[in-house]
Amino acid sequence: MGMSSVLNGSVAQESNNEVYRVPRSAAVVGSKIVVMGGHGRDGKTLSSAEMFDMETRTWTELPAMAERKHWHSATAFEGKVYVTGGVDNSDEPWNEVAVLDMETKQWSTAPKLRGREHCGRRDHVSGVAGGKLLIVGGTQGHLGGRHYLGTDTFDGHTFDRSMAGQTEYWIDTRSNTAR
Repeated sequence: MGMSSVLNGSVAQESNNEVYRVPRSAAVVGSKIVVMGGHGRDGKTLSSAEMFDMETRTWTELPAMAERKHWHSATAFEGKVYVTGGVDNSDEPWNEVAVLDMETKQWSTAPKLRGREHCGRRDHVSGVAGGKLLIVGGTQGHLGGRHYLGTDTFDGHTFDRSMAGQTEYWIDTRSNTAR
């Protein structure tokens, strides 16, 4: 299996087993790619996680996340992988944050995404800038609904909305309203 399968496809191979996952998320930590969540071939949401070592070109199964997720985002930050938002089989957006410690390979939780409203979201992006984890945008609801135009920052201890400034808006595409 080539690297393009890891990044562009939805199948990860470990030994003779195939793990199909879409839409899943991945984060790069050093020479390792951590892939988690998504839907399996049966359409059910997964909590499983695997790690691909680019140096040895091998897959390792990791402990599963506590919650099943798809349409989530994952970013490496300070030696950990932060998995934000997403939805489960009910399509209700999560505001929980799962954290994989790359040294111990154990999952824990970080403070929930917060704001003036319930900030569960899907279809958002995350990254690192200025020494902070950023979680940007997203959607609440299935295939549309309310779109969030704000930014959460995380300094390793707490989430902050100070970067949201004047851009903290929810746009409801069903009723064409903004708040």
